[in-house]
Amino acid sequence: MFETLEVAVLGHEYTETQKSLFWLKVALTMDSFAVGIIRLVLPLFYSDMGVGEDGTVLGMLDSLYWFAQIIGCSVLGASCSSWSSQKKWLYITMIGALLSYGLVGVAWAYGSISLLLCSRFTVGLIKQSSTLSKNIVSYHAERNRNAKELGRLKALGLVGFAAGSMMGGILEEFHQLLPVIVCVSLFAFNVFIAVPRITFSEEDKREEEKRKKENMKQQTSLIVHQMKDSFMSSANVILTARGIFLKALMLAGLHNVLTSAGSVYSSTYEINRFHLRPALLGTSRMVDNVCGCLVNYFMMEFFIQMLGRRGSIVSGGGVLVLGNMIQFPESVNFYGLLLSHAVISLGKTLTITGGESLLSTSVAKENLGAAYAARNLQSSVFRFIGPWYGGVLLQRMGSLATPYLEACHWGVFMVVAYVVLKKRDKPHAD
Repeated sequence: MFETLEVAVLGHEYTETQKSLFWLKVALTMDSFAVGIIRLVLPLFYSDMGVGEDGTVLGMLDSLYWFAQIIGCSVLGASCSSWSSQKKWLYITMIGALLSYGLVGVAWAYGSISLLLCSRFTVGLIKQSSTLSKNIVSYHAERNRNAKELGRLKALGLVGFAAGSMMGGILEEFHQLLPVIVCVSLFAFNVFIAVPRITFSEEDKREEEKRKKENMKQQTSLIVHQMKDSFMSSANVILTARGIFLKALMLAGLHNVLTSAGSVYSSTYEINRFHLRPALLGTSRMVDNVCGCLVNYFMMEFFIQMLGRRGSIVSGGGVLVLGNMIQFPESVNFYGLLLSHAVISLGKTLTITGGESLLSTSVAKENLGAAYAARNLQSSVFRFIGPWYGGVLLQRMGSLATPYLEACHWGVFMVVAYVVLKKRDKPHAD
């Protein structure tokens, strides 16, 4: 059956690499679809467990996740230099996600906050599927097709997440545990069907022979050494940052704090204010993701050319303020909420993509790897801090204050971005 699918998609004459990349895309799409499902129902579970308005618990859940991400990213970056280790990590990621998301259902059934914390830490530590997929594509795809393959990978991830958000709401209408069951089933599909068909046979055999010749103790010591070097290198890049690169890092840090804080106090906002059924909640999340995907792939180049990188970041902050202001009137209905999501999605895309573009022009090409590693380390650190701030705001003001808090936050971001980027530094010459 699967051979027929491969022939239908790839044609009769396809290479092992083409087949493996196809199944990698299938695995990532199923992964994103499953995550979209579970992310939609998590706020509903929080409400059922009585912590929907508990800023301390929600802040702890998100901070624990991002703390685990710091560790997981460091281990992954240090130990994925060969196909043998990539394949091993792919299995670990999928099995870990299966178990940790299954634990979410158990935590809800027993009303256990401890199990919920354990689940979030585990999934943050082990689930690195997006980063790992990009690593594998860059490692195996032809050099002149890298950008195209990575673009397709990102698009499939966004589409899968948007569709999963919609499906999560529909499934929850039938039974509260059904989304968790479907999510776990999708990861089981990846573990037993998709990942085993990702072979890259020639590379696999070569790396397997190489691995057998190495001593396990030496391998472990090398990974620890690489982790230390990777962490110290990223920290050094951050501490010695200058000019445009420093400004890009500063704004990215502020953006991460505000985004992660907002995810805490807004987690149950739509449920409490609009009393949305799960299916409608899924629709609102899907609109957010679809709009972001469309803007990113069809309009972002136009905005960058029209506004410039700096202008895109500053304008994005203003658009985010406007998007949240749409929700200010008490008379706003579900369709007003959807309009607000569309505008907010445009603002997020402008700030994030504009910031990444600014970062990419601020250092020489040969230093881009270190620059992105530094940004990822900084992102995880600030996303670890943000939820605590969001939890404090939730405790003091409640989730219904979300649009006012978000408008204030992004207004501050817009002003800071304007002041920081007002002076034009000379871009780095490649």
